[in-house]
Amino acid sequence: MNNESFPNNSNRIYYFADKARLQPAEIARQFARRTFMFRIPKESFIENLDHFVDNMDSEDVLADLWAFKYSPAVVAERIARAKRVRGKKVMPWMVRCPDTVLEKSLQLTKENGELLGENETIVEYFGKRLGFNRDITNSIFLKTPSVRNVRVTKVKKVIDYLLEELDYTPHDIAINPRILMHSLHTIKKRMEQLRQIGCRPRSLIIVCRSQRQYDLFVKEWEDAKERRNRALAAGGS
Repeated sequence: MNNESFPNNSNRIYYFADKARLQPAEIARQFARRTFMFRIPKESFIENLDHFVDNMDSEDVLADLWAFKYSPAVVAERIARAKRVRGKKVMPWMVRCPDTVLEKSLQLTKENGELLGENETIVEYFGKRLGFNRDITNSIFLKTPSVRNVRVTKVKKVIDYLLEELDYTPHDIAINPRILMHSLHTIKKRMEQLRQIGCRPRSLIIVCRSQRQYDLFVKEWEDAKERRNRALAAGGS
């Protein structure tokens, strides 16, 4: 590597810094942690660097140097596949992840795009799906901003289940939007358990509680039910 020649008598660190438009000191720190960057064949190093900086954010590339270990042909093929679906939102992990993981990620991106439509956000989808105007929808998301990070496909499945199978209302969901962050499997499991003990919660907040809090609610409900049954039995005797 000491005999390598790069433009302007530079080395790998300065060449990377120049191409990525980052500070050499930043590159040096990362290369010191990922010393394999000095052992990658020069031609692969240069070609992959071109692929990455042309298609990704330089900071993302520097933070995930493991993708440089793959051949330029693989890097180019993975980037092309990702760009067909994600456009400019391509990340280094898409180059180095197992093929099944990439396919699943791209499929989810397609499904999200089909649900959201062009330039529509999850906030707009939520408002349109539940019939709320922009001001009301924004106020809901201001109280629970983490919902913005939930996949729209997951949001759709939870909303469909609550509205169509359990007959809850858009208002019920709006006052407890945290439920959209929970897995549909957990929601169904808890709702079925509650149904079996004769409980239809008026508020969806019960389903959103921690396992300990939820178990305590179930126990208190069953204890109260048992006390009522004993009282009825005593009154009828």
